[in-house]
Amino acid sequence: MMNKINIDIKSNLSQIEEKIFNLIDEVRRKRSPSTVVRVAGGWTRDKLLGQPSDDIDFMVDNMSGAQFANLIAEELKLDKAPHVIQENPEKTKNIEAAKMHIPIDGQEVELDFVQARTEEYGTNRREVTTRPASAEEDAMRRDLTIGAIFYNVNEKKVEDFTGKGIKDLITNTIRTPYDTGDMKSVDEVKKTFIEDPLRVFRAIRFAAKYNATIAPATLAAIQDPDVINAIFFSERKIATERIGQEFQKMLKGKNPSIALNLLKETGLMQNIVNESLKGTNYENGMEPLDMEQNNPHHEMTVWGHTYQVINNLLEYFPENNDEKKVIMILAALTHDFGKLYKQIQEPSKSHPGTTSYHGHEKESQIIAEHILKFLKFENNIIKQVSGLARYHMQPHSFERGEGGDGSIRKFIRNMGEQSLSWIDVLNLSVADAYSKGMSVDEDTVQSYQSLRSKMEQALATMQMKEDKVKPILNGNQIMQTLSIKPGPHMSLVQDYLKNLLDEYPALTEEEAINRLRDIRSKAEAIINQRVDIKKMEDAVSYILTEELRTASSSSKKINACVCPQQLFKKRYDDIQTLMSKEKYTEAIATIKELCSGYLEDDKIAKLVAISMFKILSKDTSFRDNDLLQFVLDRTENNLFDPILNSYSTGLLILLKTGTDENAILEIGENMVKVNPTILRSIIDSLPEKVYHESIRKKLKAKLNGE
Repeated sequence: MMNKINIDIKSNLSQIEEKIFNLIDEVRRKRSPSTVVRVAGGWTRDKLLGQPSDDIDFMVDNMSGAQFANLIAEELKLDKAPHVIQENPEKTKNIEAAKMHIPIDGQEVELDFVQARTEEYGTNRREVTTRPASAEEDAMRRDLTIGAIFYNVNEKKVEDFTGKGIKDLITNTIRTPYDTGDMKSVDEVKKTFIEDPLRVFRAIRFAAKYNATIAPATLAAIQDPDVINAIFFSERKIATERIGQEFQKMLKGKNPSIALNLLKETGLMQNIVNESLKGTNYENGMEPLDMEQNNPHHEMTVWGHTYQVINNLLEYFPENNDEKKVIMILAALTHDFGKLYKQIQEPSKSHPGTTSYHGHEKESQIIAEHILKFLKFENNIIKQVSGLARYHMQPHSFERGEGGDGSIRKFIRNMGEQSLSWIDVLNLSVADAYSKGMSVDEDTVQSYQSLRSKMEQALATMQMKEDKVKPILNGNQIMQTLSIKPGPHMSLVQDYLKNLLDEYPALTEEEAINRLRDIRSKAEAIINQRVDIKKMEDAVSYILTEELRTASSSSKKINACVCPQQLFKKRYDDIQTLMSKEKYTEAIATIKELCSGYLEDDKIAKLVAISMFKILSKDTSFRDNDLLQFVLDRTENNLFDPILNSYSTGLLILLKTGTDENAILEIGENMVKVNPTILRSIIDSLPEKVYHESIRKKLKAKLNGE
């Protein structure tokens, strides 16, 4: 692609620009006639391309920027002196930049002044010395030729000291000033990149901005092992925070998907992923970004699909807010990175010969957190991106007809409680669904449009305030109705009421109070029937545990029939016999066969959890990731089932998994409140050596009331 440029900048100045230049030239001629004033940086480039620019950076050749700015301030009799900027004064020789505001046509115009300079690099990572230099030397120190074109204010003409800037602007080429146009200059280009590796990312950013071609020698230097070493490894010369800043600029720019693809094609993206996962469970456990998915639902590699999702997101759901744009693109970028984790890759049961990635979204959440923390992104961005990656599969299940309006309302509520936007999750899911192949069929479009309407209708029935569901009762109403005191049991009551609102959005305050009165009556009966429950708070917790479990189960669509009791008893006995004879391989095979036929049966989930805990407590080499993932998924959907949650806690303490330690502790602490007896027996049954010894100790202490 060729660009049209107008070399006659003088005739293309705005009225304000012309007045600024005339004023500066008048001061120069009057106070320092030997000084040459030039406009450097992006303003000249943009003017040549006929694009607006209000960022005017002036460069002077024989004094500091601060000295020249003071001349202007004195001549104009300004009340406020220029703001002087000194960068690394101990390594800078007489280089002072200045920022000032001058009145033009009734408005304050900001101007920057700096002296022409060059940089000398030492062997030390931070050893950079800046000294005054000629305009020619200043041009050669610039990152790119298209940013090394100056406008001479004295002579009112364009100057291209590299001899390549204007040509590269016309031909839409990105290269450094030391790239002569042939591959012999690679070593010189490498040297500039090693001196300041951030130039690599700026080159990619501008290539994306202009959809330009990176010159061969510059591109080869970007990918050179010595340059990569200076960016990431033993000779690292830049902080990852600065890489993250350039990364954000790319995403906020005109063509973020082009920038990301250039990062991928140059190997920089793979290095960012690899480096961010060092010291984690994922180190040395990831496939490359170009991994073939071997999945009937995807025609492309993981990266090919990811790139398509990013493009679809930008096309169908454009975002004007810069921060939201960054969040959504990063979510699209990382949403399937969990598939690259070798431990979750399993042979597909429904499509023999292919691969399934069950639970990949949870791994994507953690991987996204590691990558963004490595690049020093803000906590809010990390939370939003990782959350979107975590939940992007949920709308797909709704599209398949799994879960009714109550489940959709619960999803919307959960997103609000986590400060996530359900609309953002849906948009990411739609972009994902549209990216299974190179084209999207009309049926898929219609299906997800229908889903959006269905979710909007569900939202319309909810009582929302600032993206969160308004509580139907306050704390005082709950305590008075149930005759209970404040405590951890209050969260159980609140969860119970939230679930009621999910199923019955028109529920009134009076109806909610009546529901709680029923709970109190049941609790009073429990107190009269059982000797181990004496307090109303404990009785209410006991009742609500079952109520919430039932609500959780009923909110899901049952995809498989319940296992007949006779068959369950037979398989249960078979499994117990095999385990007693330590025939663990056969026992696991029997468990998997039973599990595959009745995935939604609660008693099957408990059987799997109990059996796997007993087997792995004896010998962790019989670990089966598919069964473990099944147990953990069912636990997440049955947060108040004491048996399932307690045995899952035991498994998570015993083994190294991708589950966050705080999440494991949270599940265990919940079981301390709900049914400490079961949890105590499980923790006591654990072998001497477990992966999370600290969590075992903490839960033991809580069980003992310490």
